Amino acid sequence: MSAHSSGSTCSSTTARFRGVRWPFRRPVVVSWMTLVEDEQGVPAPVALRTVGCPEQTEREMLQAFLVDISSVGPADLVSWGGAATDIPQLMLSAGIHGVTLPECLKSFGQPFDMRGRRHTDLMLAMGHNAARVHLAEMAAALEIPVKPVGAPTAVAGYIEAGKWSLVRSTAEADVLTTSLILAHYLQLTTSSCAGPMCDRIASFAANMTHRPFAGEFAAYRDRLRAVALSDAWWSRQRFAA
Repeated sequence: MSAHSSGSTCSSTTARFRGVRWPFRRPVVVSWMTLVEDEQGVPAPVALRTVGCPEQTEREMLQAFLVDISSVGPADLVSWGGAATDIPQLMLSAGIHGVTLPECLKSFGQPFDMRGRRHTDLMLAMGHNAARVHLAEMAAALEIPVKPVGAPTAVAGYIEAGKWSLVRSTAEADVLTTSLILAHYLQLTTSSCAGPMCDRIASFAANMTHRPFAGEFAAYRDRLRAVALSDAWWSRQRFAA
């Protein structure tokens, strides 16, 4: 997420089979959220979009994502592990289908050089030189809802059963979790960012009542507000003493 403009967190769900290396895994769902900073510089969610099978082909999914990213102007991409998974697969998909990258992503088509890319991989940014961990591990450490639809191993079963709504929900939940982790990451350099940003993202997710994860994000939001209310009460007590 840019500290000065807008950005997107993204997640792609691929058809995965044991022993198959990443160039042969095909994306079946792509989900991304656009966040825009308010007057105080705190990002707020404005849209969450998901495209995927069986309504769209792989080329149509890719084009929808690239067109939407291009439309928001200067933006930073944010992902969890995207440098090793989402980005290479999306670039390979573009190469397979002959899709030209938009201007804002042209740097991804150059030799590997992260300096020219507006992409924050939170797994690398937060872990530094520590062992790389899964999204679920970091979310658990931060007490953030994670995998509320089902474990990663469940996705293949959803695909085989044709439960595409659950596949989409899984990708969207990962985007929401990544966005909440982003809030804590931004708090490292932006004072008082995590609280309001997490509340906004959780409220956005809670309003998606057509998805099975809405209740868990609503409960998370309510816990945040209860803690904030308790902290405020104790602060007043200290000042009154």
